[in-house]
Amino acid sequence: MDAGRSIMEFQKRGCLKSDTTTSRLWGASTMSDAGMLDKTFEIIMKRMVETGQAPHYTEIATELGLPMEDGRQAVHKLFSAGVPGWLFPNTSLITSFAPFNNLPTQYRISVDGEQKWFGQ
Repeated sequence: MDAGRSIMEFQKRGCLKSDTTTSRLWGASTMSDAGMLDKTFEIIMKRMVETGQAPHYTEIATELGLPMEDGRQAVHKLFSAGVPGWLFPNTSLITSFAPFNNLPTQYRISVDGEQKWFGQ
């Protein structure tokens, strides 16, 4: 799994909504929107690969250098942009972030004999 996949790659493949939608979500220029979404995506994917667990939005906010509420909004905006995955209902907790699932599933993923991941 390449943790370096980015928002732009998903947009190129047609997996995400258009840059126009992304721009409206962030309320700024498309380039900075995509950059912020990309950083948020990278933080989540990196943590999922390293630990098998999704970060809490407060951890994302800290890494982005944002207030906690802005970190929470960043998570919601990322999923609203069409990233494959979802939040636990009525929360800001990441449940699934393709190809990983934060909750145990029957799809166990092992690397070099170590099983700390679950698939969607």
